[in-house]
Amino acid sequence: QGALGMRHPPESTVPARLSEIVAIAARNHLFAMSCLPRALALRTMLARRGVESTLRIGVRKAPDGLDGHAWLEIDRNVIDDAPDVATRFVPLEGLDRLSPESCLEIRD
Repeated sequence: QGALGMRHPPESTVPARLSEIVAIAARNHLFAMSCLPRALALRTMLARRGVESTLRIGVRKAPDGLDGHAWLEIDRNVIDDAPDVATRFVPLEGLDRLSPESCLEIRD
């Protein structure tokens, strides 16, 4: 139990709960939150709790070029999107070697 007598959620539910919290915050944010900032925020929150995740960025053909999308995986399981997201977007390789800290340094 925590300091105020509150029970801590089981470790297995932490990624799902944090994903839900990030999604709620993104929907209610003053500015539109695209998938990449949501994924980076969730990845940072998970890392602070000692949970390793993999950032995936994928692309697919669109009528006017390419569409991009970002999501997170833990042990190859999608945690912040539909489970079939990797069938709709082709994941780019090599991004799994980026640390959460280095991802936060990539800003436009």
